[in-house]
Amino acid sequence: YESANGGESEEKQEEAEEDDGDVEVGYEEWNKVVGLWEDEHRGIQIHGPRTFPEVRFTHSKFRAVKDLHVTEVKALRAPTGKAAVTFRVSFPATPGGPATESAVWLVDADGTRVVHAGGRRVQD
Repeated sequence: YESANGGESEEKQEEAEEDDGDVEVGYEEWNKVVGLWEDEHRGIQIHGPRTFPEVRFTHSKFRAVKDLHVTEVKALRAPTGKAAVTFRVSFPATPGGPATESAVWLVDADGTRVVHAGGRRVQD
């Protein structure tokens, strides 16, 4: 049996869940983060176990979803103390900007999001 997370067996994935390593978020807390988060501009699906979280954009008002590349996904505890996921989104630049732009997102269990781009906070 091959799972969607890099071909690891279900048994190996369960072992990884038991061995938290540096994951700061417990299983029950992580389940509050997992789901579909939407606002008037975009939809973000967070899924997978806390040791191998996955994030994908389901829709966006501003950019084609195929142009949004998500990397550096990690479950963690936000500065608020709540379970959260952080990830980097890379996308083509706007005219006159650098060739590629990126932003670092943090979404917590309440759906609160903080976005940093260019080294500064750009959205809450």
